Amino acid sequence: MSKQAIEDGCYRILVVGNFILRRGIASIVGSLTARTSIVEAQSFRDGKARLRCEEFFAAFFHVDGEEQNGPLDFQVLRANHPQLILTVLSRSDSPGAILRYLAAGVNGYILHPARRIRLQHQPAGARSASD
Repeated sequence: MSKQAIEDGCYRILVVGNFILRRGIASIVGSLTARTSIVEAQSFRDGKARLRCEEFFAAFFHVDGEEQNGPLDFQVLRANHPQLILTVLSRSDSPGAILRYLAAGVNGYILHPARRIRLQHQPAGARSASD
């Protein structure tokens, strides 16, 4: 991303993953500043292709169930895009997995819950979606 664009507060962010996740990340990041441009990609392969031909300030990759080769692919991304803020989203809370991604050059690892959170106060007789 050009130095002038960053100085002007214009940020292009790539979000890679399933539709619901992409929309959620896009709505959160987009609300931070009016000058944020969100680009979405469905798969790791599509995201990698976008990174090759476009400039981004940051990239969020959902890695659960993807065709990518884990931390090795992110090590290559880091080498090819040293200025990119690179973030992984995953359901895996394994310390080993998290450390492998961080060692590969990922700036952040966001853990998201595997199940829906139950409501604290349910009406009598009501059942949660996970029951």
